[in-house]
Amino acid sequence: GFGSARPARQLWSEQSPYFVKELETRYPFDQAKAKALLAEAGFKDGFELSQLLLNSTEYRQVAEALQANLAEVGIRTKFDVVDVSQFPLFFKQPPRGDILMARYGGRSDPVQTVFELVGTGGPYAPGGAASPKIDAILDKLRGMSGTDSRRVETMRELAVEVSESSATLPVITRANIYAYKPGCVLNLTAYLPSGDDRF
Repeated sequence: GFGSARPARQLWSEQSPYFVKELETRYPFDQAKAKALLAEAGFKDGFELSQLLLNSTEYRQVAEALQANLAEVGIRTKFDVVDVSQFPLFFKQPPRGDILMARYGGRSDPVQTVFELVGTGGPYAPGGAASPKIDAILDKLRGMSGTDSRRVETMRELAVEVSESSATLPVITRANIYAYKPGCVLNLTAYLPSGDDRF
């Protein structure tokens, strides 16, 4: 990310009120444990998966780094390279590829953000692997107003469930870098707290 990226372990950045500090240490780096879990799941010799890779320099660099990391525990990733304009192929049934890595900037309503990524029927979850518990928390949140004092705690509960179920795997947050004349713009808040914009 040319110095503008940070590893991500959850959907929300530290700037968000929905950030859950405890999730940052939930999955420590442990290749031996990863191999043991794969063996327990019946994949002692690892397995192969197909990644729909959007053909851009940025995506390829990140994908190749992840490919190398996953290979160390026996997960062999093969790329199905397509032009970025062909991104909708992932959403057609049956979905093309086992996984897709894509940038997601979020929506102005965080409930919609989570629904789109991991809720039943969400457009970024075309494989249909959704959690009934995630759906129940999303339904509860849809019934709350944006000013409801319980909303922040319920969103944090949702963040924990998304992390626990590994419904989506955040890799990095990357800042959008903007230039401006010093002294002209002060105290500008990022539009979407799911990212790490720095102004």
